[in-house]
Amino acid sequence: MKETKEKLLKYACTVSICLAFVFVIVSAQSALGQTSEFTYQGKLNDNSAMAFGNFDFEFRLFGAATGGTALATQQRLNVSVSGGVFIVQLDFGANAFNGSTRFLEIAVRPVGVGSFTTITPRQPFTSTPYSVRSLSAGNADTATNAANATNATNATNATNATNATTAQNALNLGGVAANQYVLTNDSRLSDSRNPLPNSTNYIQNTTSQQSSSNFNISGNGTVGGTLSGNIVNATTQFNIGGNRVLTSGLNNLYVGNGAGIVTSSGDNNTFVGSGTGSSNTLGSNNTLFGFNANVASNNLNFATAIGSGAVVSSSNTMVFGRSSGLDTVQIPGALNVAGALNANGSNLTNLNAGNITSGLLSIARGGTGLSSSGAAGNFLRSDGTNWTSSLLLASDIPSGSANYIQNTTTLQSSSNFNISGNGLIGGRLGIGITAPTFKLQVIDPSNAGLRVQTNIAGGTVASFGSNGEFSVDAPSVTGGRFRIAENGNVGIGGTVYSSTRYKLAVSGTGIIRSVVNSDSNAGLGLLLNSIPRWSVATVGSGQFQIYNDAIGQNAVWIDPVTNNVGIGTTTPTAKLEVNGDVKVTGTITGPRTNMALDTSSITPGSTPTLVPGLSQTVVVSGNAKLLVQFSVHAFRGLCVGCNASTGEIDIVLNQGLANRVFATVVPSSYVYISGSWLMSVGAGSHTVEIKAHTIGGTVGYGCGTSCTIRSNLIVQVIPE
Repeated sequence: MKETKEKLLKYACTVSICLAFVFVIVSAQSALGQTSEFTYQGKLNDNSAMAFGNFDFEFRLFGAATGGTALATQQRLNVSVSGGVFIVQLDFGANAFNGSTRFLEIAVRPVGVGSFTTITPRQPFTSTPYSVRSLSAGNADTATNAANATNATNATNATNATNATTAQNALNLGGVAANQYVLTNDSRLSDSRNPLPNSTNYIQNTTSQQSSSNFNISGNGTVGGTLSGNIVNATTQFNIGGNRVLTSGLNNLYVGNGAGIVTSSGDNNTFVGSGTGSSNTLGSNNTLFGFNANVASNNLNFATAIGSGAVVSSSNTMVFGRSSGLDTVQIPGALNVAGALNANGSNLTNLNAGNITSGLLSIARGGTGLSSSGAAGNFLRSDGTNWTSSLLLASDIPSGSANYIQNTTTLQSSSNFNISGNGLIGGRLGIGITAPTFKLQVIDPSNAGLRVQTNIAGGTVASFGSNGEFSVDAPSVTGGRFRIAENGNVGIGGTVYSSTRYKLAVSGTGIIRSVVNSDSNAGLGLLLNSIPRWSVATVGSGQFQIYNDAIGQNAVWIDPVTNNVGIGTTTPTAKLEVNGDVKVTGTITGPRTNMALDTSSITPGSTPTLVPGLSQTVVVSGNAKLLVQFSVHAFRGLCVGCNASTGEIDIVLNQGLANRVFATVVPSSYVYISGSWLMSVGAGSHTVEIKAHTIGGTVGYGCGTSCTIRSNLIVQVIPE
C-alpha cells in the first residue's frame, strides 16, 4: 500500500506541473430549452509526455483562487485519456453561477487506485458558462407583469414597475413590445392563412426532396437521423460524438479525434489519425499519419512521421514506424536516394553490394577511391594517403623475417603455419626430410607414425585416386606387405593377380593362413548379386559347417572330435552319414568301399521291401528305353532260428508295376549279384528300385539285423 501511494504522489506531482487545460463550453439546448450542463475538454501530460489510459477525475467549484469551501463537487470515473486529451460533461447547476467569480479545481488518480491528488493552481471560469443565466436577469424570475417594467435591467420587482411602454431595455421580450404577442387561444393561431400547408415559404417535414428550397439559421441544429447532402460545408470543424474529427484552417488539415488540438499558429500541417500532433503548437509544414503520430518538439518544420506511435525528433526529417527498432520498414520497389544515406552499420543486414553499379566509395568513408580492382593478381597498396592496385613486389616482403614462412630449402627454425583455406604444392613435400624423392615423403625418427582420421561419424577417413596402384612396402620390397592394384585386386604378401577373378591373393613362404576369429561363429560368406548364398564357418564348439544361406539349412557338418561327416544331419554317427537319398552314377568298387545299407527293415514274407536309398527316378519326354545296370553284395551273418535250406533272399528289380526277379539265393555268408535290364517306356516319370525279400513261410527266417546289402544302381535313358 505504501508503494502504491508513493507512485501516486510521484505521478500527481508530475502532472501538477505539466497539466494544461482547454475549456470548451457548449450550450446543450436552444435558447428555449437551455440547461446548465457544459462540455469541458483538457489535456493531461506526464513528464512532458502525453498521458494514455483511463483515469478518475474529481471537479470542484470554488469562489476563490485559493482556500474556501467547494460550492459543488462532481466526479467523473474511468475517463479515457488518449494523447493527453480528455473530454467530460459537467453540470454544477444554474445557481452555481450567480455572477460571482468562479474557479475550477481538478483532482486525478489512476482508475480505482488510492485517493485523489489535487492539481494546482485552480483554473478561473470565463464568462461563457454564465450564458446559463443572463447577467441582466437577476430578479426576472419573480416578475409577474413585465408590461409595467420601466427598466428590465434594473427592475427588482416587476409588480411595482410604473411604465412598461417606456421600458429602456426589453431584452427579456426579445426586443418586441408585449402587446405585439398573442395569447395561445388567439384565433389567428388556428384559422387558415399564409403560410398554408405545403407552402414553399417554409421547409416541409417530409422525406421527399423539396425543390427550390434552402434554409439558413444563425443558431444550432440537431438531426436525430442521417444528414445527407451533396456538399457539407463547415466553417471550422466536423465533430463525431462531441469530438472534433476534421478541421482545416491556416492551410492545416486535421483528421481524427484530437488531431492538432493544441496547434496555435503553425500552418500548412497535415495530421491524420486520432491524437496526432498533440505536441505541435508552432511548427509548420509537418505531416503526421497514424494513431498518436507526433513531433518531439512543438516547433518543428517539414517533419514527417508515418505509423502508429511514430515520433519525429528533427526538422526536415522523415520517420517510418516507432523508435528503437520496434517496426520493420519494407520497400518492395526501388529506393532512390538523391542525398546522403546514413545508417547504423550494425543494423545494416542483407545489403547486396552487387547491386551498386556506379559511383566511388571515398577513402574517408572506408572505401578505396578506385573505380576498378585492377589487373588479375593485383594487390591493394596504400602509401598512407591513397590506395593503388599493383602486383606484389619483392620489396613488399621483408627478407628473413620470422613473421612468415620463408621461400627456402633450408630448414627454418621455430616456424609453423596454420591456414584455413587450400594449399597447393607443385613440387615435392617432405615431412622429416629436407630433400624428398617422392611427391610426399614422411620420415619419422621418433616412430610416432602417420595418422589420418575424421571426427564425424560416417565420414571418409582416407581416399586415394582412381588411377595407379596403392601399396605398403616391406623392407627393400615395393608393395611387399600390401597392394591394391588399379583393377581393384588385393594382394597380401606382394602378389596380385591380373585376372579380376582373383580379387584377393595371400602369398608367402612356409605355412600361410588367413585367420577369421570370432567367439561363436567365424567364417566366410559367399554372395551373388548381394544375395547370401553359401557360407563356410566353424561354429559352436568347433564344428565345421558348409551352410546353405539361400534355404537356411546345413549342407555339410564335420564333428571336431570324431571327424564324422554329416550330410543333411548335424549328428553323424559314422564317418559319413547321409540323411536322404544317395545317387551314384559311377561304379563303386571293392566290397569294403561300397555303400553300406541298413536292411533291418527287411522282414520275412512275399512282399518285396525297398532297400533304403536304392531308388532312381527319371523323366522322359517321349518313348525311350531305360538301360538299368546294378550290382548287389549280400552278406549274411549268424542268424538264430534261420533255416539255411529255406531262408532265401530274392533280389527284385522293380520298375513301376513290373517286377523282375534276378536271383533267389541262400547265402551262407556272402553273395554277389549283378546284371542289367533294358526296358521300353513311354513319356512320363519312371522310378527304378532295388528291393529284397525273404522266401520261406516261417517268421524269423531271413537276414534280420545281421544281413547287410551293398548295392549300386545306374539308370540311363536312351531316346528312340
